[in-house]
Amino acid sequence: MADFREEYYDFNPHFTEIDDVLEELDALLGDRYDCSYETSLKDEFLIACFERIDPTQDWRTLVKTKETYDDSWNAKKKRATALHMLMTKQIGWPLHKALLDFERKYIVGIILTIKASDQGIRRHYDHVPTTLPPDIDPSDLENELPERTVPDQPFPTLCRFSRTIESDTAALLKERGINPAPGNHHIVYVVDCTPAPDAERKAITAIRRYTQAKHINGYQPADERESAAVFLNESKGLFYVGRSDQFPQRMQQHYEGRASGGARFTNLYKPRRLLEVTDFETRAEAETDEQRRAYRLQMKTERYVSQN
Repeated sequence: MADFREEYYDFNPHFTEIDDVLEELDALLGDRYDCSYETSLKDEFLIACFERIDPTQDWRTLVKTKETYDDSWNAKKKRATALHMLMTKQIGWPLHKALLDFERKYIVGIILTIKASDQGIRRHYDHVPTTLPPDIDPSDLENELPERTVPDQPFPTLCRFSRTIESDTAALLKERGINPAPGNHHIVYVVDCTPAPDAERKAITAIRRYTQAKHINGYQPADERESAAVFLNESKGLFYVGRSDQFPQRMQQHYEGRASGGARFTNLYKPRRLLEVTDFETRAEAETDEQRRAYRLQMKTERYVSQN
């Protein structure tokens, strides 16, 4: 078991600007890719980083071993997932911290992964999570998790998420007299993102252990994904409230785990069931209802409610 937390947290004070971090990464990538002015997770950038870490491995083969892999994923998601998997095996980059945006913390993680690979560090899934606060004893991650159940569902299921979710939800809108074409509706919706307790994905178990270890040591959740994990450890459910004027396409994005379809929350906590759909005349009305509905659900149900 390797522990790269000291390197991760020591790296931050010395490279406060993303330009400094990119300069470091650019030097490591060499002629493979010029990232000195990079601003997004371009496909070429992801491939260059992956091949710099392990030029002998095919990212296409690796990504297909992902627990949640689906061939419907777009090229960028496949490449980002493959790089994330390699970072997890090399330095213990957390399973629940997928590469979603071009952010400084991810670039630091990539730099540390390249350096660890150059040092010949063994790749394995038992490394200490890189971003876990360094004063937490790794043994706290081994504490038994509370048995998890799913709370009673207060709403009927309109649709279950599957590969046909786009056509299923288009049909649902038509049944209600709503035009499913983009720009012809302003839908506010509620989806249930509570993971099934009897087949919990590795990333869900990992973030539950991660947040439990932080809680034991007096740390508060760092973001809404960690806050939601606290609710799961208390056998409470997860809802996501959203709004869209291209509703069937948005549901497909949620199903595929695209960051643009539900940002960070539904990328980790996969939507399972569509519970509510309401159409409004204007975008302003939908925006107001979205906020009100999220607040009402927070007050009236024992669930974590994400809305952004």
